Amino acid sequence: MKNLKPGLCSLSAIFLFALLNAQEPVIPVREPDYSKPLLFHQLPQKIECRTHELLSLLQATKGQEIDLDLALNFKFRGTVTSVANKYNGALQSVVIRSVNYDGAVLSFSKTTDEYGVIKYSGRILSFNHGDALEITEEEGRYFFIKKSLYDIINE
Repeated sequence: MKNLKPGLCSLSAIFLFALLNAQEPVIPVREPDYSKPLLFHQLPQKIECRTHELLSLLQATKGQEIDLDLALNFKFRGTVTSVANKYNGALQSVVIRSVNYDGAVLSFSKTTDEYGVIKYSGRILSFNHGDALEITEEEGRYFFIKKSLYDIINE
């Protein structure tokens, strides 16, 4: 019996440690799929935006059909799925699901800070494709810059 106590204590300790390790959460991680087809392969790396076309989107209503010339040789057609105007117009936003770029969604926002400075932001992306377009500002002009989908989102 004397030899049985240390063995049972050791076995109990091993069982306790195994039970404690089993309680650690396992975080699922999806690896990026870099083999997804490219949606915007025919477009140049950098495209100057026609901001007046983008600004017209902020007047759209949910369900409205949109047909835009966002840049030279870059038509975007779709349906408005969401419109927001918050904080007395300091944040205006629109989301459009494309009909000519399979699975793509355009989100565009206009923000005005407390000093009246206006900034535009947005992107066009599809989770079914490996590339995306993001609006960036350079010296007061706005451009669509082509990026990898995984440079914009984490999976």
